Amino acid sequence: AFPLDGTPLINIMLRQLHQQGYSNGFINLHHLPEVISECLKKHCQEFPNSNLFLFKEETLSGSLVIKKALEHMAEDDLLFVINGDIFLEIPFKRMKNCLQINRADGVLLVRPKKCVADEGYRTLRIDGTTFKGRGNLPGKPVTSYKESFSPQSMGFMYPGVALFTRRIVDGISHINFFDSLEKDSFKIHVCNHDGLSLDIGDTNAYQNANWLYKEYYSKHVENCNSLSPDVDISPDSKVSHSIIWENVTITNNSVIDNCVITSNLTLDNVCYCNRIITKDEIQTP
Repeated sequence: AFPLDGTPLINIMLRQLHQQGYSNGFINLHHLPEVISECLKKHCQEFPNSNLFLFKEETLSGSLVIKKALEHMAEDDLLFVINGDIFLEIPFKRMKNCLQINRADGVLLVRPKKCVADEGYRTLRIDGTTFKGRGNLPGKPVTSYKESFSPQSMGFMYPGVALFTRRIVDGISHINFFDSLEKDSFKIHVCNHDGLSLDIGDTNAYQNANWLYKEYYSKHVENCNSLSPDVDISPDSKVSHSIIWENVTITNNSVIDNCVITSNLTLDNVCYCNRIITKDEIQTP
C-alpha cells in the first residue's frame, strides 16, 4: 500500500496486469488487510471488470495463496506470481514465449545483482537458461545502497516475478515454493530482466525506490517532493525531498526536509528533518 509518486504500489502493479489483459487475481491480505482492501476498492472503481479473490492467511506465505488459486484454474491456465513489495515493468509476453518455446513448467524472471543491497538476496544457480536451484544463504549484512559491482561477479537473483503452469501450482508442497522448485522434477527456465527493478524492504529502500520510480517516469523531478492526493501545503511552508501520503495538511511556516509523512495528518508550525512522521509517533529512519 506504500505509494510510489503518490500511487499505492499495489494499484500500480494491478493496473499493469490489467493493461496486459489479466483481470483475475489472488491477493494475500495477511498484513494490514483494511489498508490493502481500501487500495483494491480504488482499483475496482478504475477497472470494474477486475475479479480479485482475497485471502487473509495466518502466515505470510505466497505458496498458500498460490495453492488456493488452483481451484480457479483450468488445465491449461497459467499463473503469474508477483511479490507484493516490488515494482518492475513485467515482460509478460517474453515470459510466456519462454515457457511455450521451451515447453517448461515454469519461468522465473531473473536480474543481475548490481549493488551491495543485492547481497542480501540468494544467488540463483543457472545453467544456460535453466534454473538449477539457489545458492547459499547470504553471509554479509547490507551496508549501502550506492556502491556498484560488476553484475557478472555477483550472479543473478530473483526479483519477485514467476510464471507457473497448473502442474507446478498443483505440485507445490512447501511453505516457500522455491523449495518445491528445487526438490521436485519441474522444468524451470529463466527470463532475464535488465530494466528498472525496485524492492521496498525497509524505510531506506522505500525512499530510494520512490525517487528512482519518480525519476524513471518524469523528465523533471519538480520540487523534489512526491505527493499523494489531497495534500495541502501553505505558501509560507517549505517542504523538500519528502514523500507525503494522502490527506495531509502542512501550515504556518513549517519546514520539512527528507521526511516520509503518512496519511491523515495536520502539521502546524513544525520543523522536521530525516524523520518518519506518523499519526502516533515520529521515528528516525
